[in-house]
Amino acid sequence: MPQLARPTADVTKGSWSDQAAGTTNLYATLADDLDSTYVKSLESADTDVLVYQLGSVSDPGVDTGHVLNYRYDKSVDGGAQIDLVTQLRQGYVNESSLGTLINEETITDIPGTAIVNGALSITNASAITNYGSLYVRHIKTLAVVVGELLFTSISTLADSVDRSSYTVPAPASGPVGNRLLVLMFNVTQGSSTDPTTPSSVTGMTLTWTRKTITGNDSWGATPGTTHKKWFVYVTKTSGSPPAAGAITIDFGGVTHTGLHADLISVAGADLSGAATAAIVQAVGDFETNTTSGDVTLAAAGDPDNRVLAGVAWNNSNPTPSIGGSYTQLNQLTSGAGSPAITFISTYRGDAFTTSLSWSSVSSTQSGGVAMEIKAA
Repeated sequence: MPQLARPTADVTKGSWSDQAAGTTNLYATLADDLDSTYVKSLESADTDVLVYQLGSVSDPGVDTGHVLNYRYDKSVDGGAQIDLVTQLRQGYVNESSLGTLINEETITDIPGTAIVNGALSITNASAITNYGSLYVRHIKTLAVVVGELLFTSISTLADSVDRSSYTVPAPASGPVGNRLLVLMFNVTQGSSTDPTTPSSVTGMTLTWTRKTITGNDSWGATPGTTHKKWFVYVTKTSGSPPAAGAITIDFGGVTHTGLHADLISVAGADLSGAATAAIVQAVGDFETNTTSGDVTLAAAGDPDNRVLAGVAWNNSNPTPSIGGSYTQLNQLTSGAGSPAITFISTYRGDAFTTSLSWSSVSSTQSGGVAMEIKAA
């Protein structure tokens, strides 16, 4: 008699949600067979992983007749290229412990709605040894057009606790290969003490290198008397995805009073040289007790290059805004701690601009950093 194993539990959800933007019990949405319910990946995520467990079935005693059925669609027929890899795995735990790959189907450049009846080969089906430990893993990838840069925030930290070491959480979906990873953070220190340079930045078994910020990377009450400082660390991934894991920013035993960070994956960047070379320029500036500020970059080295930026305010609720046609990635706010900070990460994806400007309703200290990212 045929057996049917339906989704029974969410395991890894990345940036996936249901049709109403809910993020709990996605497995139930997949198991109900209704056309009106479905799960979807975050549109801007360049890579997004969804894993759910299948219900236990009895060992059929044969290796024939195994089929993995699923359906996919894209919000706009044509449009940007989206690729989908669907895997059947046994013994999956998390993205660091994937278990055994049983079967894999790759759909390149999803055209629109389709139903997949993925019959397993006898060889693949024979690899199943535990029918109570099967998982489906979907990997959505937003393909990159040559000359186009795609910016995706994959992990953030807003921490106003006194520490000598801060940890940026491991990305939910993990970074992928052939990406520039930019770790942009703002650190605070006592009112009369400058923040120190990290003694090390480590994580994901990758080598992180500091990118020098010209202009003013520090900001505070007066020039030269600061207690806030911008840092940018950068690395790149090869064709294979790096190990999943958190990133540790260590200050060598020197206590600081808070750190706000955004880890950004950049697809389409020039990775032909060192990772720091993919950031053509990084410029910082600050304002003291005003409602606006700006950073000015030099002219672009290439018209395909784009701007990635961050702005921070010494205020937990300054009602901030970024001028021009920038797209916000995140706004991080810590109302506790001294000082309270609001941090915005943003990018300009449609064209290069030499200007990053910002404003707030209330007068406060603020500082920003803008980077020119080199397109491949």
